[in-house]
Amino acid sequence: MTTTMDDAWVAPYSQPQGCDPVGYAWLVRAFHLPVAFHWRWSFTGPTERQLHGRTLIEVRPPSRRPKSERPIDHWLWALKNEGVSMSVNTLLLRRISKTQRDELADQLTQELRSKPFSSYRRRAWFLLENLSPVQLPVEDLSSGNYMPLLNPKLQVTGPIRKIRRYRLDINLLGTINYAPAIRRTPTIDQVDAAHLRERIRNVVGAYNEESLRRAINYLYAKETRASFAIERETPSPDRAERFVVRLKDAPKVKRLWKALLVRLQNTLVDSRYADVGWRHEQNYIGSGRVLGMAPSIHAVFPKPDDIPALMVDFLEAASVLQHGVGDGLDDRAVLDPVLAAAALAFGFVLLHPFSDGNGRIHRWLIHWMLVRAHVTPEDMIIPVSAVMLSHRAEYEAVLEGFSTPLLELIDYTVREDHHMEVHSDTIDYYRYPDVTEMAAKLWGWLSAAIDNGLAKELDFLERFDEARRRLHDVIDIPNRKAHLFIKLVAEHGSISKTKRRRHFPELTNEELAEMQEAVRTAYTGR
Repeated sequence: MTTTMDDAWVAPYSQPQGCDPVGYAWLVRAFHLPVAFHWRWSFTGPTERQLHGRTLIEVRPPSRRPKSERPIDHWLWALKNEGVSMSVNTLLLRRISKTQRDELADQLTQELRSKPFSSYRRRAWFLLENLSPVQLPVEDLSSGNYMPLLNPKLQVTGPIRKIRRYRLDINLLGTINYAPAIRRTPTIDQVDAAHLRERIRNVVGAYNEESLRRAINYLYAKETRASFAIERETPSPDRAERFVVRLKDAPKVKRLWKALLVRLQNTLVDSRYADVGWRHEQNYIGSGRVLGMAPSIHAVFPKPDDIPALMVDFLEAASVLQHGVGDGLDDRAVLDPVLAAAALAFGFVLLHPFSDGNGRIHRWLIHWMLVRAHVTPEDMIIPVSAVMLSHRAEYEAVLEGFSTPLLELIDYTVREDHHMEVHSDTIDYYRYPDVTEMAAKLWGWLSAAIDNGLAKELDFLERFDEARRRLHDVIDIPNRKAHLFIKLVAEHGSISKTKRRRHFPELTNEELAEMQEAVRTAYTGR
């Protein structure tokens, strides 16, 4: 099966009737830029309004248009009114012709000489020189306030790196070559890892040490089973145990590097499919061929030749994110750890640098970032994979929110042996993933994991211990039989005649009735 882009370029947005594109929308249309997703498109038209969907369509009055229709005017308009989109700017500066880029550079040079302290002109200057080979004949700025590259009111920002030439604070969630984007939304503004940590402490503080120890051991096992189950796999006991060990060892990992991730991948997969480095084959997600029909492709990941460079940039971005959260939730942290975990983990899974095990490492990275930032205690895990598993459709939908639009832009061929080849240049599509929806969902999943995973498990164990104590007050029953008795009564309310004959023939009717009542009392409090 071969899929290619249509020769007739199609805009990645729907243009409102009677309106004209402006800013990024104008640039995308003028240069036929292959944009997969951008959260906001602007137009001018007779009626000022906003249309909300997955993307925001904003219509402004004609008086808000630039004074001329030159590319430089629409570019500066976009940077001033719509903020910095690294994905669109990268395509703009790398996909236009050299002649067009030189013309844009000449126009920007004139703009800087007339207004050198303009914040959005400085942003354009930085982007042009760092996303393309162009260097402007402009002297470094020697005075003036430093301005942020990303507008903190529009996007979540990371730790600041000052660049004197432009007098800009570079505050990306990563580096100029790789930086996930998280937009400011009502849900994102509610994310508060400090509140999450406080909820964990409140839950944990209500239980005794023995219950905690047993619950934590169970939660590690539960997280492991769920993480494999999301991939529709059932691990062997030794693979499951190796993953539990890796989860428990996460607090010891001070930083991420290639060899560490390779060792982690080797632990999680069958030894026959362990990678010695980054993958060398194209990977994708799709349903298999059935009765000769072509497979249905759901996601295509970066080409194997692009992975080494992308992963160097990813690991540099991981260091920036880790620096942003500091050593915990203190005044030095400039980035919420939950948002950092989303940027790191979802960024990784969208790159898929290994032939197998990427999803499990992705969920390990969530745990690693949270424990490094002291959101969770070092000896505890939040069973977020179990929540993802119970919301599998929701989990897959947020991933497809990135991959589905991208499929329209990628030329690929799938052979009869299921091997895929990607023919187009795709590396820049993966450098600046918008993970806003993924971060919002992760916040909800973590909250549910505390309430429905951690709290319920601790509550269950406490009631179980109470039931076992009450049983032993009635009869000195062996622990193995006590556990089975409690399980059956907790699930069914009583012991059936068949179960009694098979497992508890030694009990008298009076003992059976009293023991059942003891278990029910322990679980209901009545």
